[in-house]
Amino acid sequence: MIEGFSQYGFPESHAASFALLTYISCWLKHHHPDVFTVALVNSQPMGFYPPRQLISDAERHGVRFHPLDVQHSEWDYTLIRSGHVRVGLRSVDGLGEAEARQLVQERQLRGKFRDIEDLVRRTRLQKKVLTKLATAGALFQLSSDPRQTLFALQGLDFNQQSFFYGTEPLGDAAPSLASKPLSGASAPDGRDQNAFAPDGRDQQHFAPDGRDQQHFAPDGRDQQHFAPDGRESIPPETEWEQVVREFRTKGFSLTNHPIGILRRQVLNQRALRARDGSLVPQYHTAEGLSQIRNGATVRLVGLRSLLQKPPTAKGVCFVSLEDETGIFNAIIMPDVYEKIRLVLYSANILEVYGVLQNYQGVVHVKAKEVRAFELPPSVLQLSPGANLGANLTQSES
Repeated sequence: MIEGFSQYGFPESHAASFALLTYISCWLKHHHPDVFTVALVNSQPMGFYPPRQLISDAERHGVRFHPLDVQHSEWDYTLIRSGHVRVGLRSVDGLGEAEARQLVQERQLRGKFRDIEDLVRRTRLQKKVLTKLATAGALFQLSSDPRQTLFALQGLDFNQQSFFYGTEPLGDAAPSLASKPLSGASAPDGRDQNAFAPDGRDQQHFAPDGRDQQHFAPDGRDQQHFAPDGRESIPPETEWEQVVREFRTKGFSLTNHPIGILRRQVLNQRALRARDGSLVPQYHTAEGLSQIRNGATVRLVGLRSLLQKPPTAKGVCFVSLEDETGIFNAIIMPDVYEKIRLVLYSANILEVYGVLQNYQGVVHVKAKEVRAFELPPSVLQLSPGANLGANLTQSES
């Protein structure tokens, strides 16, 4: 007994201190969930739970999170007023604190940014930094469409020595004075007589009225790249593309959850018909488990959040997963673990089938089967021209 205690025992002073910290934390979380959550997310990385779970739990307790915004966000998450929290720039994966504070300082000194060009010229941040902010959706007040914003950034001049810094440079269609004809024969005036007509027009590419006959419609618009209203024809994001983009850059989304999208588009379509003719959901939610009787068979789909296999648990593995309604815990016995351990560590979205254990308010699922959830083509179908993968890659996983 003494040997076993030495491997997993705490001195009395440690236990008393831990009990006090637990009491204070629980009191603060119950009475001031906004302050509690801000303190935790500003101390990341720490503990077991990634920011998205802390934010989701706070939202379920009435806290409202305002989106990341270069016009308002500080480096840290900030408490706007009671129950309202502004997401901080620290949430952007790969963004340095010095760069974020440079942006915040410029905004405090000279006011909000008028547009993207004003943001570039005043902050003098590198293109890769602004691209991260745009991908995370932090420039939505300057340009509501993240794809349009990213497209606009690609067209700006980021050479700080250039006269056109922070703006779209003049087109380079005009030939350089030092340029030379590419093919041999030249006319007396220096033009390539094989490529140019007597009046100077490129006879291969331009129609008699001077328009590029390959790329432009009769009204002068680029028929391949421009919509009828004259804007670049960049297709809008699908729900899945948006949540993937936000999870990749911040690790969470305030507007969507991947399992919520799957439930609406896929899981709800797989309902089973009961004997009385009613439809029974084949997939349960984390929130609904507490209402299901002990010993019932359940099936859930969740985003893998935390995986623990402590050496004192005799080979038992504990997995925390989340859906759009909350967190549920799965217990995986050694025989099941040996069959699916590669899936546990490689797949982000898991399907769990097992027996519910619901006793005195403690709820978890004893897994019989765990497998990677295959995303159907209807979800993976990206908008034309998109270049986003379907898998959620998260820094916390």
